[in-house]
Amino acid sequence: IHPSIHPSIMTTSSSHRAFFVLFAVRFVLEVLGSGGAVWGCTEAIGIRTTDNHEWWRYCAQAATIVFFVRWMHQMLLLLFLQTTTTTTTIIDDGNDDTICIIQKKRKDNSTDDDDSSYSVLVIRAFTTFLLEVMGATGAIWGFSIVVNLHTVGVNDNFWRPMALMVGFIFLLQWINQQYNQLL
Repeated sequence: IHPSIHPSIMTTSSSHRAFFVLFAVRFVLEVLGSGGAVWGCTEAIGIRTTDNHEWWRYCAQAATIVFFVRWMHQMLLLLFLQTTTTTTTIIDDGNDDTICIIQKKRKDNSTDDDDSSYSVLVIRAFTTFLLEVMGATGAIWGFSIVVNLHTVGVNDNFWRPMALMVGFIFLLQWINQQYNQLL
């Protein structure tokens, strides 16, 4: 997330615009992207077939709903914090541009959330795996179809390994991120 769109106190129209841009971008990339990641990745790795097509559609819809609830929670939390404290910050952990941790700082500079807690690490690992690893795999697969470079069933022998190779590279990066989070 670009530093110029981190709203600190929403008192001006530019801060309202920054808030809108931040959450509009996150809606497209995270909420819609989560469903697309499940849909595209499952086809690219060959586990979505005509026999289980509808089941994977429900899985993609479930991912979209879960990420929508997460998006709404983060948006409402930021709005609530804006009205209850003068020190609200959106923190980017530097390892993951898609995750934004919202914290309320107290006067003693402590926070309400423990960023190193097990549940935060598990949620971060799940969201980054789905959005980055599965998203990258599905994006290569879907893009190749959209721009007519790939016809499903015709040249899968080129595009499936290509999508899987990109997914594997993103998987290695994800593993590295998780390892660094534990250190």
